[in-house]
Amino acid sequence: MTRLPLPEWTRPRSLPSLEGDEVHLWRVRLQASSRMLPGLERGLSGEEQARAARFQSETARAAFLAGRGVIRRLLGSHLGLAPEAVPISLSIYGKPACVSSGSNISFSLSHSGDLLLVAMGRGRAMGVDVEYLGPSGPVLQLARRFLAAEEAGAIASRRGKGRQRLFFEIWVRKEAFLKALGLGLSIPLQSFTVPLACNPPVLHDPGLEGHRGNMVFYGFSPFPGYVSALATAPPVPRIRLLDWHRPQNGTGSDALYFGE
Repeated sequence: MTRLPLPEWTRPRSLPSLEGDEVHLWRVRLQASSRMLPGLERGLSGEEQARAARFQSETARAAFLAGRGVIRRLLGSHLGLAPEAVPISLSIYGKPACVSSGSNISFSLSHSGDLLLVAMGRGRAMGVDVEYLGPSGPVLQLARRFLAAEEAGAIASRRGKGRQRLFFEIWVRKEAFLKALGLGLSIPLQSFTVPLACNPPVLHDPGLEGHRGNMVFYGFSPFPGYVSALATAPPVPRIRLLDWHRPQNGTGSDALYFGE
């Protein structure tokens, strides 16, 4: 399957403004950002810091700190608030949302392996998901158990790494769609379908009961060995691919923006 020809990933020197007709996709390498974790943790709420302390796995703890820390830095910079002052609430399905008065910024985040992705937009439903391919597994059995029959049939027609890749491409599209609706995994994955190809971007109605309407699906590979998808409504005319990075000088607005 060909990749969506998105623009190249860039490393901005300062925080780019978030316009209403675009989505920002931030790519964060967790290992490369490990030295920034103490600063990111200081920008979390007290409840989030307590939650982070309860993680038994250091890897899971680092991913949580990076995810919440980065999103708080970005939201705080866009809203003119300190990271720890950004009001974030959780839905009954666990989806975080910014509830600052007058804010129309929506966001979604996902991590797998060494990679964290954060999507941000204004006034839109939006979900992003990423998966690390890793070693081959019993994807056909998983597809027949969890996915729609036509999706499992398409996966069965593939062989080798092509079968594994298609399984995860479908998986990330389903998760991105449910995140955009704020439903998490409360809906069985076999109860709706997603497009098997997303190049060019596909406007698709998954046909989920009670949530009718088209959503646009974008499929892309943020790094070799990873697959990812963005689901959003309404369609977005511009996507910016942005790398979160440690500033070279460690001073000025870059330092505030990147969490130094």
